[in-house]
Amino acid sequence: MQWDAYTTQDVASVLKKWLRELPIPLLTAGFTQAFAAVHSIPDSKQQIQALNYLVLILPDVHRDTLKHLLEFLSMIVKEEKANRMGLNNVAMIMAPNIFLPTSPSQKPSKIALSELVMATGMATVVRLMINYHELLWTIPSLLIKQVRYQTKLQNNRRGREAGKFRPRKNKVDFYRKLENDALETVVDVVVESPPCCMWPTSYRVPVTNQKDETTAEKVVRKLCDYSIKKHSWNDHALFEVGGNIELRRLDKSTVLPLLFRENPLGKWEVRCLHPPIYEVKM
Repeated sequence: MQWDAYTTQDVASVLKKWLRELPIPLLTAGFTQAFAAVHSIPDSKQQIQALNYLVLILPDVHRDTLKHLLEFLSMIVKEEKANRMGLNNVAMIMAPNIFLPTSPSQKPSKIALSELVMATGMATVVRLMINYHELLWTIPSLLIKQVRYQTKLQNNRRGREAGKFRPRKNKVDFYRKLENDALETVVDVVVESPPCCMWPTSYRVPVTNQKDETTAEKVVRKLCDYSIKKHSWNDHALFEVGGNIELRRLDKSTVLPLLFRENPLGKWEVRCLHPPIYEVKM
């Protein structure tokens, strides 16, 4: 495809047309009105919290597509001096393509006045999503604690059910014993690396050293520096797997020794965010 033959306006028109003609709206039919209602929340902090929860419950495909779109729009806003497209301008232009009219078959001149009045509110929501897009994919700590607690209850229940078939004196909280043993004996936790990037196979974190403040970002950067293939550390992320949570992508600032005390039975894995890498054999 010869991009030189097209202008930036052509590309923008294609993007907007693609958003409008999606078979299922980007924010889905079930959640679009909920997103739209965020602008009526008086407190800005609560608006961001509401958007955070709404983003997290979107279907995976919609959530990932929205993430890439907001990252792209954020890049446009950063080049405001060159393209004269500030945050407000981008939000005003994109809002009608994300929040479609309730009667898309109507001509623009016949669209209900109430929908035109809502346009400013929709632009406000889009502006918030662009401006705070990095926060919207972060799982709130309170929610994480609730998930951990529920998982522990399930594990304890399984342990008690298994204990019904053992002698009474052996009925113990199996998972709590495992956690206590881990906290007392584990010195280092091995971070597993993705084989496709030809990184070192592991990286050890001294989790029992209370003064150690190793973060998820530091581990990923270190492994990236040691790798044979120099990939950007931004193309990888550290995940918490198992224990009292199923799977969670860690924030860059997560302090791993503190996280270990929250979930001593979990594993840490570096996973690729870039497309698969294939070796080319000559």
